[in-house]
Amino acid sequence: MLLMTDFELECNEKRRPDEPDRTPAANVEDELLYLKEEFTLLEPNKNGTISLENIKATSMKNATNAMESHILDFFGSIS
Repeated sequence: MLLMTDFELECNEKRRPDEPDRTPAANVEDELLYLKEEFTLLEPNKNGTISLENIKATSMKNATNAMESHILDFFGSIS
């Protein structure tokens, strides 16, 4: 979710003020492409599902040293 927020902010910053608003259909296509990329990053199982373990592994893979203990605490509290 944080990545999506960053992506949206990035897109809004890149848009020039004189650029016309894009059509809703174009926005939906962009969002679907972005969600597909995010889904792939979570490394779904062979049956196409994402488990809590997938999310934990991806979080740990992309975490900094300072974040690791927080991630472990978070997943410890919800499992």
